[in-house]
Formats: sequence, structure tokens, C-alpha cells
Amino acid sequence: MLEIAKIMAAENTECEKLSAARKADAIMTKRNAQITAPNLNMASAVNMPAPLTLTGNIAAHWKAFK
Repeated sequence: MLEIAKIMAAENTECEKLSAARKADAIMTKRNAQITAPNLNMASAVNMPAPLTLTGNIAAHWKAFK
């Protein structure tokens, strides 16, 4: 019986470690989402360049596009 109690105690400890790790992972995932979410709004502040025109003076159009 003593051996079974030791094994069960060890398994409970492992389960508690896994549970704590899952909780920590969930917390970090949520925090990362909160940290990166405001940066997504920065993309709306950047103007996209006009499409590259491949007629006429292509070198000048490329420089303007670049």
C-alpha cells in the first residue's frame, strides 16, 4: 500500500506541474495577444504605394515605387 501511495503522490505532483504549465501558457498567450494587438493598428496608418507602372520611363517609375 505504501508503494501505491508513493506512486499516486508522484502522479499527482506531475499533474499539478502540468496544470501549472498549462495555466502559465494560457496567461502568456493572452498577454502576448494584448501586447501585439495594438501594433496591428499601425498597418492602417501606412499608405500603400501606387501600383508599379511598367510603361514609359520604367527606371523612374521603379525609383518612385521603391
